[in-house]
Amino acid sequence: MEKSKIAVFIDVENLTQWVKDDGTERLMADISAIGQVIVRRAYGVWSKPGISNFQAPLNRLGFELIHSFHPVSGKNSADIQLTVDVMEHALRLTDVDWFVLATGDSDFSPLFRRLREMGKEVIGVGPRSPLSESVKSSCSRYIHTDPVSTNTRELEFDDAAEIVESILAASTEPLPLNVLKQGVLNVNSAFSEKDMGFGSFSTFLKAIDTVALKMSPGSNTLWLAELITTDSPRQPSADLKPGSRESYQALLRKKKWVTVPRELLSLVGDTLRDLPPLEKQDLIEELIVRIASVRKDVTAADIRKAIALLYKAQMFELIDDTQHDSRLLKLKSEHDHMKEVDMAFIRRLRSACTENNVAFEPSIIRDLLFTQPAMPDLSTMLRAVESEEAA
Repeated sequence: MEKSKIAVFIDVENLTQWVKDDGTERLMADISAIGQVIVRRAYGVWSKPGISNFQAPLNRLGFELIHSFHPVSGKNSADIQLTVDVMEHALRLTDVDWFVLATGDSDFSPLFRRLREMGKEVIGVGPRSPLSESVKSSCSRYIHTDPVSTNTRELEFDDAAEIVESILAASTEPLPLNVLKQGVLNVNSAFSEKDMGFGSFSTFLKAIDTVALKMSPGSNTLWLAELITTDSPRQPSADLKPGSRESYQALLRKKKWVTVPRELLSLVGDTLRDLPPLEKQDLIEELIVRIASVRKDVTAADIRKAIALLYKAQMFELIDDTQHDSRLLKLKSEHDHMKEVDMAFIRRLRSACTENNVAFEPSIIRDLLFTQPAMPDLSTMLRAVESEEAA
């Protein structure tokens, strides 16, 4: 079977730190499983002190170094030349199936979309940011260049686990792992089990409490994944199953509860307090612009998750705009939004534990809350929720 042909284009000036940290070597190793790389081009002003030292290592990797002269200060002429070269290769080398564009910014969104319209598979490479979402959605795959923090790793695991669960729930039969992984990539092109610390996709799946793996009947090599149901439990259960951090997170995913870092929820809440009443989409767009100016590592998807949590905590005041026949949103500034989200979390988890016969352990729950209250304060919060349930 003939291997796919790949063309790789790197804007070195936009990804200086990534190239310095051997990102190019990792990229080439990653895409080697896809096919044969026949075009390798790296763009930059090679006389610049910041990137001149990259010439030798890139040359050893087989890259053709394209010098981009900057006629105007502040303009990246590599962007223009890279775009022209990519389109020229796409039109001339019709047998190239994959284009890898390590560009690092969202200015290339039209180029990504055009390649997809031409039937090409596209791998984007760049940092996590609200603006990168526009590029990511146009890619077959998206590879992040920035390091993964512990918080980010946990969030990405929860997101990926929820995608896996939804795909398996929609299937009438167990799915081969390669089919399941492609389904995950179709939803989130930036998915990478290695970024989350797993050596393989199967190891990642084994970490999801709601998923079981089994060998396909009549095969010694084909593994299948399926959701664990009450009819096919992973292990015998006692009358009341013990609670754990992992089991609570799995239950909350079933309840469509999303997870965001504490500092992000705090930032979103504080930013919302300064905004006037706005329609939902306008509010989201304004948040993305404001937060992107102070946090380059936060994505638009992260911001939407934080807003979803505030919705579930009923932290928005709805205001009718009769002049424009619309409904505006304004954060209830008199409330402690972190505590209100924690209260909503407790309500959701108590309900999930009751439905699934799982013990509700306050000592474990405390570490999952944004406010991380002292045990007496947590007891007060629990009594308030119990009073609501009894009313």
